[in-house]
Amino acid sequence: MTGLPWILISIAIVLILLAILLIIAFKNQKRKALPDYYNIFIIGLIWLAIGVIGIFSGNNVFFIIGLVFALIGWAHRKEWKQNRKSWMNMENRERRIIAIIMIVLLIIVLAGIVLFLLLERGTIW
Repeated sequence: MTGLPWILISIAIVLILLAILLIIAFKNQKRKALPDYYNIFIIGLIWLAIGVIGIFSGNNVFFIIGLVFALIGWAHRKEWKQNRKSWMNMENRERRIIAIIMIVLLIIVLAGIVLFLLLERGTIW
């Protein structure tokens, strides 16, 4: 298991690089993006569901964060339609950025699944 810290460091570096790319991409925006409270509410519901599972293992963090997101989104439910953007209403630059983010996240998820399977079979370590 000596390689596990390097995997965690690699994942942290990838996430930091992704954050830097997002900061650079959105730094040059001309208009300020308003929060999409509907998505914040949905994220809160997802984290609440994950948090319910975590409660049984003694980890309440996801439940609490999900509850906070859901309450913030619910408190601003009158603004749900105001800031919603569909794929068709986005500019080409925004579509490209979201597509790149989705591809990177998909690659990270697939790499995690492959790593998990390799660890379970004992192929590595």
